[in-house]
Amino acid sequence: MELERDAALFACKQYAAMSQDVCKTVVPKLEELLTSLSSTETLKIKILDVFQSMNYDLETSQQVRCVCWKLLDDQATERITDSCLKTLTQMVVSTLSCPREVQNPA
Repeated sequence: MELERDAALFACKQYAAMSQDVCKTVVPKLEELLTSLSSTETLKIKILDVFQSMNYDLETSQQVRCVCWKLLDDQATERITDSCLKTLTQMVVSTLSCPREVQNPA
C-alpha cells in the first residue's frame, strides 16, 4: 500500500510540474490528506514535497501557500515546519525567478 501511495505522489509531482490543470485538480485532494488527523507525519512531508512543484500559476501558488500556513498553525511538528518552510521558499524562488504568467500572457 505504501509503495503504491509513494508512486502516486511521485507521478503527481511530475505531472504537476508540467500541467496547470493537474495542479488545480490535485491541490484540494492533497489538502484534504494534509489536514486529516489520520495522515502520518511522513505522508504529510511527502505531500509537501509534491507542493514544491506546484508553482505553475499564481492562483495555485496562493492555494498551496494557504494550505502550508494552515498546517503550520494547526499541526506544526519540527519536521512539518521544516518541510512547510522549504516548500514555501521553493515556491517563492520559482515564482520570482520565472514568472510564467508574465512571460506567457494568456
